[in-house]
This record gives sequence, C-alpha cells and structure tokens, in this order.
Amino acid sequence: VDETVTKLNVFVPPPVKQVSSEAYGAAQKVPQVAKSFVSKAHQDGVVVASKSFYTEYEPAAVEYMVKVYHALYSLPLFPHLAEVVIPTAAHWSEKYNRTVVHMTASHYPFCSYLPLVPIEKISKTFEGKKKKKESGEMEGITEISD
Repeated sequence: VDETVTKLNVFVPPPVKQVSSEAYGAAQKVPQVAKSFVSKAHQDGVVVASKSFYTEYEPAAVEYMVKVYHALYSLPLFPHLAEVVIPTAAHWSEKYNRTVVHMTASHYPFCSYLPLVPIEKISKTFEGKKKKKESGEMEGITEISD
C-alpha cells in the first residue's frame, strides 16, 4: 500500500494535494465543533445554536468548496465532467427547492425545517471566482453577501 501511495503521489497535482490536506485538517476539527454545537443547543436551544453555527461556519464552507472546485478543475477530465454534472445538479436543486416551498405552503410543518439549496449564491460565488481567475486576480476568497 505504501508503495502504491508513493507512486500515486507523483501523479497528483499540487493544488489537489494542498486542498486534500486542508480538508483533512478541517475534518479533524469536526468532533470539537460537534461538541460545541451540542453544548450550545443544550444551553440556548436548537434554533439559536443552528443559526449561530450557520453564521460562523458558512463562509468557511464556501471557501473550501471553491478551493476544492478549482483544485479538481485542474485535473484532465474534470472540466468535461463538470459540464454535465453541474447543470444536472442545478436542475435537481431547483426541483428540491420548489418541492420544499410547495410542501411548506401546503401546511406540512416539518418541511419548514428543511434547508433550501442556495443556488443563486453558489452560482454567484463560482462566477465571481471564475472571472477573477481568468483575469489573474484570484488570491483570496471574498465573501459574497446576500
């Protein structure tokens, strides 16, 4: 296994290595974050804890999502795969959002707790990063406000 990993390491592009090590570091923080969330939920309630969690970690999640996307985009077949997968994912995300909104309006109270996929925010984020990358400005990740 060690020999295989060493051989594979030669073919993996540096951006993918960097993003995977950052993802590994983020994954190691998950138990600590989960404990703090549960503690806050016990103290302040689930709704307050959820809003706090979202506000605190959403910008970091967007940042990692963009980094992973750009690292994967440097792989040979990923751009072609993305041309097929991204429109399909957007289509099904829109269907999901419409279903959740319809079910909530139809007086199914549990549906109001389901999150909507922020399609517009995701597309704005990737479009902004794509334009910056094309113009050579892509250094840091800037947050897009709602």
